[in-house]
Amino acid sequence: MNIDIKEKNKKPLMQREEFIGKISFKGPMPSRTELKKEIAKKLNKKEELIIIRKINPFYGKESADVYGFVYNNKKALEELEEDYMKKRNSEKKEAEEGSEQKKPEEEKQPKKAEEKPNKEKEFKEEPKPDEKDNEPKEETVENKDE
Repeated sequence: MNIDIKEKNKKPLMQREEFIGKISFKGPMPSRTELKKEIAKKLNKKEELIIIRKINPFYGKESADVYGFVYNNKKALEELEEDYMKKRNSEKKEAEEGSEQKKPEEEKQPKKAEEKPNKEKEFKEEPKPDEKDNEPKEETVENKDE
């Protein structure tokens, strides 16, 4: 993978540096974590301070444009960056940690056999009304005049 940083803009009030670059790669598109490692090497910064905002791959080519930020410190990153973007940039690590944590819990708990609801019990048949009840009732009208 080859990374070419085209543009860097310092944003001192935001305590970060904005970068725009172009990557070229062989085979499938590299993940965000792989890109963060390579960008960290290229810019001589810590990997956890880098946020990749956008990756724009070119259709049919093994290259893409990359847009992101390098924060000056962890506190600035936590305060300024949105939660979904932090999650997106650390998604692989959390997914691996989460799957490792879930496995021991699943092994500890015995598997419960799934109980299928008995449909016959759920739908009780109502008793059929008698035929006499279905016949129309004859109403007698009493004449008071008679």
